[in-house]
Amino acid sequence: EYRKGVNSDSVAELTMALCIMLLRKIHTSMEGYRTNKWSKLPGRELSEITIGIIGYGYVGKVVAQKFNTLNTGRILIHDIMNIDVPLPAEKVSEDYLLSESDVVTFHVSMEKENKKFINDKLIEKMKPGALIINTSRGEIVDEDALVNAIESGKLSGAALDVFSDEPNINPRIQECNN
Repeated sequence: EYRKGVNSDSVAELTMALCIMLLRKIHTSMEGYRTNKWSKLPGRELSEITIGIIGYGYVGKVVAQKFNTLNTGRILIHDIMNIDVPLPAEKVSEDYLLSESDVVTFHVSMEKENKKFINDKLIEKMKPGALIINTSRGEIVDEDALVNAIESGKLSGAALDVFSDEPNINPRIQECNN
């Protein structure tokens, strides 16, 4: 039996791990170790960033709580529902969240209107060099638009736990270093 919110802690912890992995460039460091090309890479700390959370349902709430306990710089939240957000998080418009956030994590349902929610238009509104994390549904990402944004330098990278055509993974994503 499926119950909403039953895996909120698991998804929130994965979201946090992916965020730290991207900020500290752990994936790049590990690849360097494997290829005997060690180098010290500059990273960022949670206290230095603004995290944007799109979707403040079961998972989004837990994500916000967990990031707050780790003294994340700012926590911005956007949801299509009229929600109350506890301090220190800030409820903001989607456009403001996208333009201000260093990391944007998505926790939206797979409704018809959310198909390819993360697309060229949304990415264009994002802060240059931002990072994307998607642990909700693969179909919400226009994967080619995401890869294009990473390759162009608009985005610094992304971490995806889900893909639009699972179990198949878009070859462009597999080849993308970030």
